[in-house]
Amino acid sequence: RSSHAIVDFLVGRDVGLGSFHNGKATVHFGVRMAQLNERAEATLTAFSTAPAKYSSGKIVHKADALMARSYTGIGPAVSWDGATPFVGTLNDGFSFDWGANASVLFGRQKARIALHTQDARYNGGGAYTVLSHLTSAPFRDRTVVVPNLGGFAGLSWRLPNGKVSLGYRADFFFGAIDGGVSTSQKDTRGFY
Repeated sequence: RSSHAIVDFLVGRDVGLGSFHNGKATVHFGVRMAQLNERAEATLTAFSTAPAKYSSGKIVHKADALMARSYTGIGPAVSWDGATPFVGTLNDGFSFDWGANASVLFGRQKARIALHTQDARYNGGGAYTVLSHLTSAPFRDRTVVVPNLGGFAGLSWRLPNGKVSLGYRADFFFGAIDGGVSTSQKDTRGFY
């Protein structure tokens, strides 16, 4: 399960930079806040039987895992977006819309990992041997800096009182999630 919230507080100004054919371009400055939460639970049970010539009996493999990971950060943000009409005007017609954004987020990265594995070997007489292992670093909490880059492109049908758009957007948070199990690992999260 995962939940993600991204909130922008931006102020922009039409600068004309990058606008073509009566289009518009706006540069925005402000603050971006992001909260990324992920949780996974897993259970595994597997059986194997060894041939009698090696070791008669059955081996049972079990594993239980609970992984909760999160990142919460805030930082300065800048974005640049524009629209260029190719049929009609920006008030009534079709346009190509585009944009790019960047931010640097300062925040807390947390990982709570609980992993338990167990192997039990049963032989014909009812005796068994158990090997068990727990993760050695179940909780990590640290301050990290996360770069964020994104962009979009699309086509819009503009009407006097609204618009309908179809496009593609991508946003990447580099190293935001601690994806490791027993040791830390920086994982990037992308939204499309």
